[in-house]
Amino acid sequence: MPSGALAMLVLRVLRSGPLHGYAIAQRIRARSDSVLEAEEGSLYPTLQRMLLEGWVKADAGVSETGRKVRFYTLTRDGLKQLKKDEKLRARHHRHPDHSEDCLTMRKLYRRVHALMHRHRIERQLADKMAAHRR
Repeated sequence: MPSGALAMLVLRVLRSGPLHGYAIAQRIRARSDSVLEAEEGSLYPTLQRMLLEGWVKADAGVSETGRKVRFYTLTRDGLKQLKKDEKLRARHHRHPDHSEDCLTMRKLYRRVHALMHRHRIERQLADKMAAHRR
């Protein structure tokens, strides 16, 4: 995943409200139909960097399972950054720029879309095979 892409995914997920790290990873996975994985080795350093940037704040809390966790919340600066990114993506989508970053992001989005499509087809095929075996 290109640098900064995970941070933008986290900001999008946190737009709906405060979450702890594991819940953030689960939301990213669910929204991408299990195509994208936010692993601990990249998620927590990204969250730390976002704290330093002022895009998120963290508060101590207790999870649904009773564990002590940090709940991350989107800040005003984080919302500004998210809107800036969405505006940039929309502009590049309407007027494709041939800069290296734009091409890299377009390739990433195409690859994720292809993987999600392949994953859905494989899941449908597996379901049909399982139904046929019954």
